[in-house]
Amino acid sequence: MLCVSCVSCVSCCRTQDLIKKFLTYDPNKRITAYQALQHPYFTESPMPKSPDMMPTFPTNINTGYRRARRFAFIYYLFILCFIC
Repeated sequence: MLCVSCVSCVSCCRTQDLIKKFLTYDPNKRITAYQALQHPYFTESPMPKSPDMMPTFPTNINTGYRRARRFAFIYYLFILCFIC
């Protein structure tokens, strides 16, 4: 049986291997998306969570910022019209 440090080392090596394959400069030698999904990195523990267990975030988080920025742009255009 492998110790915890050996298991994490194997996991680390798999991660590094996948990243190296992603960052290969030659496009003919670079890993494809299908090949990447078949890589052992995606089958090792811990497995990914199902989407319903992932955190959710509000969709209107920047509404106030966008409104203020839009107002500033309209104000800027208004000032330019009076200057010219």
